[in-house]
Amino acid sequence: MSDVMLRLSDNDEPSREERRNYQASRLGRIEGETLLADLMPIPKPSIVKWDYPESFPEFSTATEYYASTVPHRVQLFMRLIAEHKARVIIAYGVKFCPSYRELLPNATEYESHGFGIASTHDTLMVLTPLLSQRNMNGRTAPLAKLIKERVTSPISL
Repeated sequence: MSDVMLRLSDNDEPSREERRNYQASRLGRIEGETLLADLMPIPKPSIVKWDYPESFPEFSTATEYYASTVPHRVQLFMRLIAEHKARVIIAYGVKFCPSYRELLPNATEYESHGFGIASTHDTLMVLTPLLSQRNMNGRTAPLAKLIKERVTSPISL
């Protein structure tokens, strides 16, 4: 994510040090330009395995947890998008694409540069695989370019 944000600020080749610096000092900061949030509030290494039977006994499976939690989180993010007039959303994780699509219910959907796109008059959402080096190797530059081409007002960092 740091790499994409730096590229959006016209740094076409962010160094490892610049990415680390951005992550440490600016990414997801209250005074910053990004919100870094997961659709699901409990981190899980596996989408299908339920790792928290003692901590959350009200859910006996991951399926129960998702069924209970996803609708509330989608509503929360829809309110945040409207309240803060989000211009760009980068939603990652293929398993949650149907839920991400609910965030912009009147969006036009298409594919570009190998990414799923949902677009309204005000907001561009890019659906990506997980933002790991393995999944995004060589794809952050095209992602930043795609965002720059489609967002009319510049993103200032």
